[in-house]
Amino acid sequence: MSKKLGGHVENFYVSYSDMVTLLLILFIYLFSVSEIKPIEYQEGAASMSESMTSLSKKDPTKLGFSDFLNIEVQKLKKMKAQIDSLAVKYGLADKVGVEYENSQLEVKLGEALLFETGRTELKPESKQVLAVIAASLKQSDVKVIVEGHTDDIPIRAGAFYPSNWELSSARASAVVRYFEEQGVNRSQFSVIGYGETKPEVPNADAVSRAKNRRINILLKPDADKIREQVKGQKKK
Repeated sequence: MSKKLGGHVENFYVSYSDMVTLLLILFIYLFSVSEIKPIEYQEGAASMSESMTSLSKKDPTKLGFSDFLNIEVQKLKKMKAQIDSLAVKYGLADKVGVEYENSQLEVKLGEALLFETGRTELKPESKQVLAVIAASLKQSDVKVIVEGHTDDIPIRAGAFYPSNWELSSARASAVVRYFEEQGVNRSQFSVIGYGETKPEVPNADAVSRAKNRRINILLKPDADKIREQVKGQKKK
């Protein structure tokens, strides 16, 4: 009886071992085919590379994707620091918001800083902030998406712009036009007018509506251009 029981126990151990091995193979396969976002993965690789070696000490002709990505990421972080400093210096903290996350810099500029109500001409004081962004963009190949946002109050009858769609698009275009005038490459830009469809907060009162009337500028490294840089370097 004990011999038979021992045989069953041994067979159980063998079957359990096979099952664990198969599960391990399955998990390895699923991980290998899972999609990893190139920019997020390379940013992680870039930070690891930075901790091990300094870019300044590397042969410029042997920089890889993660090296070029790290260069662009550092430019974005430097830009964030510059805008934060400017906002504090000129008391614009309530009109300028800057966030960096997942290789993307987002700059939020309130209507009060940029435009008169219902207008699309940039205020002179807005150019203090925009000039800092433009100067950084001229030294970088990042993608730039400029978004226009309004509150939920409809455009009055007879106004120049028939709806918030046109107003938000025209305001975003005015910001891009200023960047172009400062010498930034126009191929870096995309313009989107969201009207009132993406509020920052619910349009509950005058304060919340003022917060929703804004321009968002999204900046992130251009993976395609970085790959071109790597390829061009290999041809040298």
